[in-house]
Parts: sequence; structure tokens; C-alpha cells
Amino acid sequence: MDNNYNNPYGNSSEQQNSNYVQYEPENSGQKKSMGLSIASMVIGLVMFILGCCIFSCIAVYTSEFAMIVPAALSLLGAVLGIVALVKKCGGKGMAITGIITSVLAFFASLYMLVSFATLNKALEPSGYTMSELVQALSNGDMTQEEYMEIINDAMMQAEGN
Repeated sequence: MDNNYNNPYGNSSEQQNSNYVQYEPENSGQKKSMGLSIASMVIGLVMFILGCCIFSCIAVYTSEFAMIVPAALSLLGAVLGIVALVKKCGGKGMAITGIITSVLAFFASLYMLVSFATLNKALEPSGYTMSELVQALSNGDMTQEEYMEIINDAMMQAEGN
């Protein structure tokens, strides 16, 4: 005895024999998170565009080791992008953009770190560091000609060694 009162669509055997096919989405219940890809891209772009500029200014006024911050953050951006690609999160293009810009920012940061360290090493005989020279110039304790003379002497000495 069929009891169709509780099931308005008929009994279950009729549903199974119908011509309708139910399709389920491939990722039913799973939404791809693009958070890692977005974070990688944002970190990469910010460190590439702003990080090198801002931190190079900080490095001039303080120490060349300020360039470690954008180098470390850009490594973080590259790692996040790689993890996003490996886990097959959404936003593959953003992850690739994040990896590329992060790697470029990392090498730019390393280049600036080495450049500032080399310049400070070349300035040792003059008795100045780069930050001391910049402060003396900005305070008016030194003219621009004196500043350039010290820098040029240091560069010539660095090229000779």
C-alpha cells in the first residue's frame, strides 16, 4: 500500500525512474578561498612599488639594514603565492602576480642593501656614514658641493679597490 499523503511527489520508485537527471556542482560545499592569492599579490605590489622607495629613504637616514624589512616581507609574499598555487586556491593569476612582484622586490631590496653597505664602507675613510652626510647636508652644516665631493671621493676609492 502506497502512502502518498506524506510525499506529494509520489513514491521513491517513481522518482528514480523519472527522466530527470540531477547534477551536483563539482565543488559542492567547497568555495575556493582566494585569500592567500590576494595577500601575495598585495604584499608583492606594495613591497615592489612602495617598499623599496620608502625603506630606501629610511635606510639613507638610519642604516642600510632597514632594507631587511622589505626583503623579508617580499619573501613572505612569494611564499604565500607559492602556497596558493600548490593548494590550488582560487586566484591563480593573482598568486602568479604576487610571486613575480615579490621576487622582484626581494632582489631590489637586496641590491639596495648591498649598495648602501658598499657606500658606507667606501665612506669610512672620510669619517662619515651615509646618514651622517645626509643629516649634515639637510642641517646646513655642509654645502652640496662638499657633500658631492665626499661622495665622489668615496666612489672613486671604491672603484680603485
